[in-house]
Formats: sequence, C-alpha cells, structure tokens
Amino acid sequence: MNSVEIIVMRSHIEHNSNIHIPKEKWHLFPDFYTKIELNSDENAIHRIFNPKYYEFALGEWFTAYQVREGDKVRIRPIEAMKTYRVDFLKQ
Repeated sequence: MNSVEIIVMRSHIEHNSNIHIPKEKWHLFPDFYTKIELNSDENAIHRIFNPKYYEFALGEWFTAYQVREGDKVRIRPIEAMKTYRVDFLKQ
C-alpha cells in the first residue's frame, strides 16, 4: 500500500503531536531536506521535511480535527516527494 497509517497514541498528543514515519515507509518521502505540502479536507500546510527525523508536527490539525488516542492518521502521496494527503480516521 502506498500510504502510511499511524495509530495515534497518548505520546503523540502530549509531545507536540509529532507523527513519526515508520522506516518501512520511508521510500514514500524525500531523502533530502525540502519543503513539502500536506493537504487535508480543510486546508494545506507546508512543512520542512528533514530525512534525519522522518516526522511531521501536526498539532494544529490534531486540535482542529479533535484527534484522540486510538484514531488513525493516514498520509498518502499525491505528487511524489512534494504533496501529501492527510486523513484523520476516527476510532
């Protein structure tokens, strides 16, 4: 599957809402430092992607979508290495 699904844990919510990309999904993301776009139903945000960390801070969306422990975050590429779709799936 060409997407990443991450189950939200309490630590995601308590620690700046950082979502870490599992190593087996790194091939879906750039291997260089760059700006990428993340799109949701509501809007788009731009993030600097650093392959040293393979993570995104999604705090404002966690609040807007009322993300809770047990929900899922799905990230899938729209335009390879540039634009991604982020969906929040309720438990």
